[in-house]
Amino acid sequence: MIDARRLWPAAALALAFCATAVAAAAEPGDGATDAEGAGSVDARANARVSVYQDDDATTVVTSAVRARAAFGDSVALRAGALVDVVSSASVDVVAAATRAFTEQRDEFQAGADLRGGDLALSADYARSDENDYGSHRLSIGGSMDLAKRSTTLSAGAGLVLSNVGRAGDDAFDETADSRTLTVAIAQVLDASTVVSFGYAGQIDGGLLSSPYRYVRLAGGTTVPESHPKSRFRHALVVRARRAAGQRVAVGLDERLYLDSWGVEASTTNAVLAVELWRDFDLEVRNRFHVQSGASFYRRAYQERLAWMTADRELGPLVDDFIGPAIVWQSGRLGPFDSIRLDLRADAFYYRFFDSDRIESRAGTMLAAGLEATL
Repeated sequence: MIDARRLWPAAALALAFCATAVAAAAEPGDGATDAEGAGSVDARANARVSVYQDDDATTVVTSAVRARAAFGDSVALRAGALVDVVSSASVDVVAAATRAFTEQRDEFQAGADLRGGDLALSADYARSDENDYGSHRLSIGGSMDLAKRSTTLSAGAGLVLSNVGRAGDDAFDETADSRTLTVAIAQVLDASTVVSFGYAGQIDGGLLSSPYRYVRLAGGTTVPESHPKSRFRHALVVRARRAAGQRVAVGLDERLYLDSWGVEASTTNAVLAVELWRDFDLEVRNRFHVQSGASFYRRAYQERLAWMTADRELGPLVDDFIGPAIVWQSGRLGPFDSIRLDLRADAFYYRFFDSDRIESRAGTMLAAGLEATL
């Protein structure tokens, strides 16, 4: 069960943002300024709940509250909070001779957007805490529109600094870090088609293995898993979106990935969006992923090696997520400029080709979101 009291800081933050925006919007201003939109305030608040459930006795419930207040066309402030509650008695938990557990992660976020003409900048900070893990995440980004806004160049960078502990062991204290860089270009080809190309790079360092996973050697001996202290990741992404008539749009994404651990992967995402009738839209998506295993991954280890893992998701696998979403968006409704409600349901399946504990995992992900604009 989620402790509702842990959501009060997030709810209060969202309400404070909305109240500030409403108060600002209600203040009389200079007529010329208001006519140009410089004095306008756009406030949005949204709440979202999702539930993950698989056939390996794991459930994850995620609740999030976020708010955004835009002051004119140049400045916007964002804030939010998220709570994850994980309950698991999976085969990995049982194999490690650990009792079923329930853990909670709290995350608080803040950000700002600036825009001037064809240039946009953003900055975000997030703090995440759970009983054995804490992290600070900072990211910055920027974009520039060119050629009468038919071309957009964008870039971003991020830094994550983490402290890793182990439940029941106060002496265990490790660190991990991650640095990311992204660049992309988006191009409008015609009135119906947009394509984009991007690169994402990431460097991970520090403790990259789990303090709870153990590798079983020949003879039944178990030892803690050990991963390399650094990992370099690279991904190329191509996206395309096209309107097929006035009520139908299709999209296709392809992501090619490789890293210094020897993992190579391809992820394909296809989307079909249809306007069913006034205020209602249907979206159906399918995401398919296939990857090779890390160079040091083994189904079983005969002897102790420098690098060993018990993480089956570093082995060869395929997975597929498929499901629909229904979106309803109103026009002006009472004090709100608009109300948006979305419901999503996905089914997923993983196939592990070289795992000694389970060969597959299946389950569902359900989500509901509500957004109000003032």
